[in-house]
Amino acid sequence: MLLFSIYLSYYGCVMKNLFFISLLLLTSNNLSADDKTYSGLYVQSGDVRTFTPCGGETFWADASRLVIKPLKTFYKDEIKEPGQPLYTTVRGHFHHEESLPPVSDYAGIFHISEVYLFSSVVPDTCSVR
Repeated sequence: MLLFSIYLSYYGCVMKNLFFISLLLLTSNNLSADDKTYSGLYVQSGDVRTFTPCGGETFWADASRLVIKPLKTFYKDEIKEPGQPLYTTVRGHFHHEESLPPVSDYAGIFHISEVYLFSSVVPDTCSVR
């Protein structure tokens, strides 16, 4: 029985470590050498998600479920009107390739790799075109 308990303890420890390593791999797979930190406005309305860097054009926002989940949850809980902007600081990169609607209606795709902060208060220093 003691041997079985030791095995279960070891197995549980190994599984926790594998989960942690998998989580790190998921996060690191989102990173790109082109990634930079940007502050701007995130908007979601239905299936549409956009990111507009302060002073920039509006891009279709793309991210893994793991990365975008905190933003989507905060937006759903705190933002009362669809289309209302959420101020955020993120790490990511731009894609300017050809795409189909509705993505083609925007300046391109902005891939969000990490989310650093978000707030329902948009500072005056963040203007958009």
